[in-house]
Amino acid sequence: MFSGGSTDDRPVWPYPDVSIEVEGKRYSSQMTAHKNNQWAKKIPGTNRLWYGGTLDKPELALARWRVEWPKIVRGEDPRRQIIPSPGAITLFQLINHWGGAKTVLCRSGELSPHTLRKYRWVADLFATAVGKHRPVETLGSVDFLAFRKVLDGYTVAGRSDIITNVRGIFRWGVKSGLISEEPIYGPEFKPPNKAIRRKIRYEAGARIIPADDIRYLMVNADIHMRAVILLGINTGMKTLDVATLAPPMLDLERGVIDGLRRKRWTPMYAPLWPETVKAIRAAACDSGPVLQWQGRLPWNGQGTDRIGREFKKLRESLGMSDYTHGQLRHTMRTIGGEIDYRGVRRVMGHLSGDVLDETYDHGKLKEATKQVVDTVRWWLFTA
Repeated sequence: MFSGGSTDDRPVWPYPDVSIEVEGKRYSSQMTAHKNNQWAKKIPGTNRLWYGGTLDKPELALARWRVEWPKIVRGEDPRRQIIPSPGAITLFQLINHWGGAKTVLCRSGELSPHTLRKYRWVADLFATAVGKHRPVETLGSVDFLAFRKVLDGYTVAGRSDIITNVRGIFRWGVKSGLISEEPIYGPEFKPPNKAIRRKIRYEAGARIIPADDIRYLMVNADIHMRAVILLGINTGMKTLDVATLAPPMLDLERGVIDGLRRKRWTPMYAPLWPETVKAIRAAACDSGPVLQWQGRLPWNGQGTDRIGREFKKLRESLGMSDYTHGQLRHTMRTIGGEIDYRGVRRVMGHLSGDVLDETYDHGKLKEATKQVVDTVRWWLFTA
């Protein structure tokens, strides 16, 4: 939270170019940092101010402005209180119950801290836009359409995730007996269809990090991040996989990772390169997860994706392109998948739903995984 101080100390509105059109007139989203630590905007034709929320959450202030400003311009009160029917649950109450249930799953290891943080952010974004004290029974297609417009600036994938997560809150409420039925979302409030997502992925192209850039990252990384990078390109491990890698899964003498992935408890079998074994030995911790941040703290402690953050810091310090650690998995999948797609799935611990994957001869499968990782190693260090 920002403290009240001189005007020079207060933040500048980060979305000066965003505007909306209401009844043929365009209105800018420009806001100022008020001394009460909220984003403020003068209401047209009055001396009153409209407040969008605290200074540390400008994205929520923008979301609220998109929904409420058209009503303000028309002379309506966008935050009028709606008296619920006796016993009706509000959106705030539903989200609190839902968030508590997800926190339980996170503490038991069934949900990652990163996913929990994302869920909470989506719930906050939606509640701020439509009104957190609204009775759930009063939400309708108009509200969901207005929130859908708030998401216009997001990517197709981002918009799809947010819509799915919002609908999931109400679906959970029905299953938990807190509400009798889901709201009427309207035909527009649904994730983009598969055809659109395929088109976007095709236009974006392959998410591969060139071999030269991966080697450059490894050379300049410390011993802890070097092990993280090598696990990403050798085995396709994501940040949660690396952060929760437990000693029972790892056999450095045999040079293999053999066990269940944390995300969906799917089996993975990944032969390790000599370079990866050496890096893990150098960075391994005596207790807890095998790899830890600076050798002393969990990589994903307290809901923080430290791997993503430290990878970004390394990449920016080297002046490199906008790569993410997750792209190492895509790179491994693309290069290794050219050899044996069932082998690469087992290396990555990827759930395919293909019955043949479950009945594939285990001897042949291990041989296939070795061919996959050897191909990726040759591509990285030789090609």
